[in-house]
Amino acid sequence: PPPPPPPPPLTMAPSAFSNTCDPVWQPKLEAVVLGTLLVLATLLIPIPQAVKVVRNKSSDGISLPTLHLTVLFGSANIASTVAVKWRTLKMCASKGVACAGGLDLFQQCAAVVSWLFTMGCILAYLHPDSHRRVHRAAFAVLLVLVAGMIGVSVAVTATKPCSKLSLGLSEFFGWFGATCAVVQFAPQLYSTCVQAGSGSLSYFTYGTMIIGGSLVATNQIFFQDDTWPVCTDEENFSMQCKDNTHLPNLTRASHLVL
Repeated sequence: PPPPPPPPPLTMAPSAFSNTCDPVWQPKLEAVVLGTLLVLATLLIPIPQAVKVVRNKSSDGISLPTLHLTVLFGSANIASTVAVKWRTLKMCASKGVACAGGLDLFQQCAAVVSWLFTMGCILAYLHPDSHRRVHRAAFAVLLVLVAGMIGVSVAVTATKPCSKLSLGLSEFFGWFGATCAVVQFAPQLYSTCVQAGSGSLSYFTYGTMIIGGSLVATNQIFFQDDTWPVCTDEENFSMQCKDNTHLPNLTRASHLVL
C-alpha cells in the first residue's frame, strides 16, 4: 500500500519569531494571578529564617549543605527554563508582551536571590568553631556555580536557540536540579537528629515551603496548560516543531515532579 500522507504542518500564532518555532504562550487569568502570588511568596519565604538567625545571633541547627543544594536546585531550574522559554523572554523584553508565560522562571529567580541573601545572614553568624573560612569559601564557589550554569545556558541559547544543543543542555540542568531536590533536605535531617534540636531553624519558613510546594504543584497540574510548541529531534534527528501537549518533554516532567 502507498505510504500515508505526511501530517499537516503545525500552525503557530503570528509573531516576530513564528518562523523559528515560537513558544510564546499566554496563560489563563487564574494562572497569572496564582503565578504572581507564588513569585512574591517565594521571594518572602526564606526571610523569616534570616530574621531568626539575626535575632538569635546564631546559626546553630541550620545545615549549610541543605541551603547549598537548595540554591543549586533553583539555579539549575533557571538554566533549564531559559533554554525552553527563550522566545518568551525575548518577546517580553522587546515588546512587553508574553511576560506572564515566564512567571515560573521569575519564581525560580526570586527563590535563588532570597536564599542567597539568607545564606549571607547565616554565614555572618556562624559559630567561631564551625570552620568559618571553609563555609565562606564554599559560598564563593556556590556563587561561581550559579553564575556559570545560568551564564552557559544563556550563552548557548542565545547563540543557537531551540537547537539540539540548547535543549539537550536544558534537559541536563533539569535532571541535575532534580537530583539536588531529591537529596537537598537529607543534610538538614541529619544535622537535626545529631544535635537533637532545631536550633535557629525557622519552622515558619519550612512550613510555608511545604504549603508553597503544594500550590506550585496545583498550579502546574490544574492551571498551567504549558501547550506551547517546542523543538525536538526525535524523528531522524531533524529539528521539528511539535505541540508540547502530545510530546512529553523531560525538562517539563522533571519540573512537575519537583
